Amino acid sequence: MLRIGDFAKVARVSVKTLHHYDEIDLLKPKLVHATTGYRSYSIDQLPRLNRILALKDLGFTLNHIRSVLNEGLSSSELRGMLRLKEAELLDQIQEEQERLERVKVRLRQIEQEGAQDHYDILVKPIEPLTIASARGILPLTDDTFQQCAQLAEAVYNWLRRTGSPFSDRWYSLYHETASESYNERIDIEMAVEVERSLLTKATQFPSAQVKVWELPGTRTMACLLHHGDYDRLWNAHISLMAWIEASGYHSAGLYRCVYLRRPSQEGEPLTELQIPIGQER
Repeated sequence: MLRIGDFAKVARVSVKTLHHYDEIDLLKPKLVHATTGYRSYSIDQLPRLNRILALKDLGFTLNHIRSVLNEGLSSSELRGMLRLKEAELLDQIQEEQERLERVKVRLRQIEQEGAQDHYDILVKPIEPLTIASARGILPLTDDTFQQCAQLAEAVYNWLRRTGSPFSDRWYSLYHETASESYNERIDIEMAVEVERSLLTKATQFPSAQVKVWELPGTRTMACLLHHGDYDRLWNAHISLMAWIEASGYHSAGLYRCVYLRRPSQEGEPLTELQIPIGQER
């Protein structure tokens, strides 16, 4: 038999907790000494205590726990309940981590307000392109570009499997996030230009992630060149949208980001933002 203090240490709970569980008939001591009133416990009571603590973490009230344990709860049933709770908690942790990352991004954007760079903006025609692409819905975090790189890698690996040539120029295409469940996430597609013949050849290499399609051209694409790192692309995007608004246009298609020179290449990064535009009526 173990004195209550020793049992509390083994179980990693407080003596006060054991007193309370005794008072509500949830976990009674094995022995209460008649003369001293000291409570003693047995090691074989640990399984019941572990179940009490596990069910408490699942959100059960102590009264409900007492009823569940008195009715008999198998180890397999408890494991199943705990696995469900584990999955729920992991989802919550991920959601809170994404929330923290979004706060960091928004804070940086707020800090950059009023310090926008000045860009030359050009309207030019863009020809249609045949592209291979992979699309994903990504959280708004500081490592969004790393996640974009993973989408690009999926395209690259698929193209190597097909043996098809492709250009060295990559694009990101920004879709409107239509689902409320994906609020504050980026619906983005990473793409690279390929030969038109791959439109028919692609059926020989089915992929759940990569597709080959034709990106429409336009006679009026508003374009902005951004020199430097990607952390100020948001400012460049705002400048381009402000110009479109001030010039009496509206956006008329997918926003595009063309990586003319990437960080892995010689020289500073060079990126072209492209937005198809139409004349406001």
